[in-house]
Amino acid sequence: MNKIKYLLVCVLLISGLFLVPTCNAQGDARAKSSVLYYFNNNARTAFDESINDIANEFLYKKFAGLYTRVDSAPYANLFVNKSLLKYDAYDMAELVAPAGAKYFVYLELGLYQEDSRLHLTYLDKPKYAKLLLRIIDVEQKRELLHNFIPAYTDEESRQAWEQGDKGVALEELRTALFRAGEDISTHLPL
Repeated sequence: MNKIKYLLVCVLLISGLFLVPTCNAQGDARAKSSVLYYFNNNARTAFDESINDIANEFLYKKFAGLYTRVDSAPYANLFVNKSLLKYDAYDMAELVAPAGAKYFVYLELGLYQEDSRLHLTYLDKPKYAKLLLRIIDVEQKRELLHNFIPAYTDEESRQAWEQGDKGVALEELRTALFRAGEDISTHLPL
């Protein structure tokens, strides 16, 4: 009889350990952080509309459900045809502070000239498509990430951006956005 009482008490204690935390799980739901995100297309290609559609769809899917989205439409005129590459984190945080977002995720696609190869007959300056990813903590006015992600994998895909090969360029953009998504998941706090 003593063994049965002892066994019954143990079962009740163990079941209490498992049931109590699950009962409180609904009340302890995480408050979602607010994020203002913006994709700035400075590539100036013939297929800019497709680029914008792909990038905006990617960003929407990346933040849906995890974060509270703050509308970026009122701030679009601040970024159009401008590069925020040389802005520091404090200035960027001040630009978007009135939105009330906790974090600002900024993606910018651009064609950058980096190398210059001197040949006997000409100076060659190839353009490289790169995706700039910046994550700013607006409340603390500090930068969590500043990273360039190449939007090309080899010489052929690099030339696709210059020559206007839409299929190859968009596939390279999807690859770069995937890499950006990994960086966002790693560096953007929940």
